[in-house]
Amino acid sequence: MTSRSMYDAQTLVAHLRSQGYGDDEALLIDSIEGETNALAAVDRIVSEIGEAEQNQAVLKLREEEFAGRRQRYAARAEGLRASLLAWLTDTGLKTLERPEATLSVTAGRVGVNYTADFGVETLPEQFVKTSREPDKAAVRKAVLAGETIIGAEISNAPPILTIRRS
Repeated sequence: MTSRSMYDAQTLVAHLRSQGYGDDEALLIDSIEGETNALAAVDRIVSEIGEAEQNQAVLKLREEEFAGRRQRYAARAEGLRASLLAWLTDTGLKTLERPEATLSVTAGRVGVNYTADFGVETLPEQFVKTSREPDKAAVRKAVLAGETIIGAEISNAPPILTIRRS
């Protein structure tokens, strides 16, 4: 959108409103269309919004497609890594220098395996984390009902642009 055409349209509308024509929206729109190219700029922006939204939808589909592909590559890398580890272990090699990488077999870190019996309800209190978080729906309801809650206040919602396409 050209800022000049938008500025011209704003100036024109301000002038018409000062002359008492502020309530006649059809007159304002006709005047903007006849005296500036702001509506053409608006049309270009609406078109660009549509294109951006379509691209967003296509990319979301592609992300889902690529997520499966990414998982297959991750599984392949892990399988290849396991094969190399097994080969190095079988040969007894601890280190192998190659042009692309140096491979090393090291002892793994001790970990804990959790069985099916593991769960919050079976653990002693010292092994359980408890977290507190605000119930924002309840806070909203209370504030809108006139209750004062520190850190929460009613806000005026910003205007929303709705675009309908036929």
